[in-house]
Amino acid sequence: MFYDLPPLLVDEVRTWTAGSVVPVKALVYIHARDNATGVIYTAEWRHDSFEFMSPSQEKDAVAHGGIKFEHNDDFVPARILFSQYHKTATVRGSSLEGSIKEAQER
Repeated sequence: MFYDLPPLLVDEVRTWTAGSVVPVKALVYIHARDNATGVIYTAEWRHDSFEFMSPSQEKDAVAHGGIKFEHNDDFVPARILFSQYHKTATVRGSSLEGSIKEAQER
């Protein structure tokens, strides 16, 4: 299940180099209802850059790059938004948006 996968954390992502391709899973809610069922997609993240949103505080961060979902042939520009407090990551900017985690269990 998606919730059993380890979170995608800032400490790991900040070590990625530009051009790295990493397998991830995304949980996307197709319908905007309170009781909507999420769909888990397998995807690849191609990393470009990483930065903290508040330079004086390492609180929240964003990774820039591209994502390729299992049903796509090409990477599309996207970003991953991190909340270190909540230990969550969210992919934004592609046609599918949602929570994102590492693809493999630790």
